[in-house]
Amino acid sequence: MELPTENYNLLTDIKLVDKQGLAMVDVDCHVPVNIEYHITNIFVILCERGYAKCDYDFKPLELHTHDIFLGLPGHMFKLDGGSNDFRARIIVISNDLAYKIRNLNISHYNKFSGYNAENPLGHLTSEQFAQMNNAFNLLETVHSLGKTWRENMILNVFQTIIMMRHEFCPIPEDTDTKADLRISARFQEAVINYYRESHEVDFYANKFGLSPKYFAALVKSELKVSPRQWINQYILMQAKLLLTQRNDLNIQQIAYLLGFKDQTTFCRFFKKQEGLTPSMYRNSALAS
Repeated sequence: MELPTENYNLLTDIKLVDKQGLAMVDVDCHVPVNIEYHITNIFVILCERGYAKCDYDFKPLELHTHDIFLGLPGHMFKLDGGSNDFRARIIVISNDLAYKIRNLNISHYNKFSGYNAENPLGHLTSEQFAQMNNAFNLLETVHSLGKTWRENMILNVFQTIIMMRHEFCPIPEDTDTKADLRISARFQEAVINYYRESHEVDFYANKFGLSPKYFAALVKSELKVSPRQWINQYILMQAKLLLTQRNDLNIQQIAYLLGFKDQTTFCRFFKKQEGLTPSMYRNSALAS
């Protein structure tokens, strides 16, 4: 799928993923600005030319020619623009297929997921890029086939792409194989599961049997942001998605869905974080 305008919103195609199992998008335009996404799928970006600016778990990154980016579930991703000659291929895998890929080789998945959280970006040589691009072409062909054996073929080809990525950009031998068990990774997962129940740091510290002060210091040492910042940014991102993607919900309903006790508290939180009220943000998004 080629994207002819700079107003393209990646979320439009991501919403189709769970119906089709897989989305493949060729981005051949100026990178869209302010696309924020909490990753619930596995996705891969292969940069052919130019560069793009992005944030991954609040850390700034740049994708350059022949870079490959691997995003795994439980993280936050934002595109912030880039060069006019930016061209990339994007693959997004559904939650169902992502779960099956993980279970194909769970010990290896756990090792590289912990490492990938800190190192989502790799650089390929020209030869490696050509080989990876061929693998993308094969996946595109498989995706276009009929239903017979289609899912198995997608799983096999996509797993090959993941393995090629780690063959070309290997995990250092001294990498801690228990990296996926870091407190920050478990904290992120807990926020995803319990943010409607509590927005408080103390709640999550208690989940891990740690004092709030020690817990906050530990999370910040790993994520480089405080747990309070992470919680706020996660809730803000969910709020933006609901405001722009769920026009059937009013502001009060969104407030309750996000775990706020009332609409006033939600509006106060949103304006403090974003500088706009939820209604102003929604109207601005609909008008753009």
